[in-house]
Amino acid sequence: KAKRAKKDPNAPKRPMNAYMLYANSIRAEVREANPSLSMGDISKEIGQRYKTISADEKAKLQTKVDKAKEVYKKQMAAYEIGTPAESVKKPKAKVKAEIKKKKKKQPEPEPESSDSDDSDDSDDSDDSDSDSDSD
Repeated sequence: KAKRAKKDPNAPKRPMNAYMLYANSIRAEVREANPSLSMGDISKEIGQRYKTISADEKAKLQTKVDKAKEVYKKQMAAYEIGTPAESVKKPKAKVKAEIKKKKKKQPEPEPESSDSDDSDDSDDSDDSDSDSDSD
């Protein structure tokens, strides 16, 4: 078998379809109503409920899907050009690594600049005092 190419973690994620939006919105409700059901049984229940919802509700879900698709198309176009879209999220590992780098970099310059500022201020005041004393 040929191996699949790994997906780019910076690529925009595809939008959910109408069923997945519906399933995510009522999953907690189904769990509360039927705490003894397994995950597979919960999915079956959600599927049965989705089949029975009205055309109006499905139309509302479809409008959300269409909006999400438009956003995805814009993000994908920006990604393909090579400019990162604002709403494209980085993987958490990379974000944490960047935060650690920033934290490591920030404390080092601050003490040096504050020490040098303090020593400069004290030197300046000493110099000005000594200058005024000598006059």
